[in-house]
Amino acid sequence: MEEAELSEVLRSAIANPETKLYKHMISALFSQQTSPINEYMFDTDMNRGHNVTATDIHTAMHVETTLENLFQQHGASKLSTPTLMPQNMLYEGMLI
Repeated sequence: MEEAELSEVLRSAIANPETKLYKHMISALFSQQTSPINEYMFDTDMNRGHNVTATDIHTAMHVETTLENLFQQHGASKLSTPTLMPQNMLYEGMLI
């Protein structure tokens, strides 16, 4: 299957959440089992090879504040949503 054809199939599948294909795809995504080692490595490898400096943190905070202000000027309001994470025994009982 060509990449363009696959993209179109996926686009049409996620366009309507009421379809059987959509429900099957979401079920398959969130029922995947991962090993605790893979979970740990994914979480710890995110910053590997990059030393975070005070300048990096300051820049990220400035970008976040600027974007918040921009969205608020257009009527947005800030809200907190739960983190979407797959089920895994490493995260059981954790408040994230």
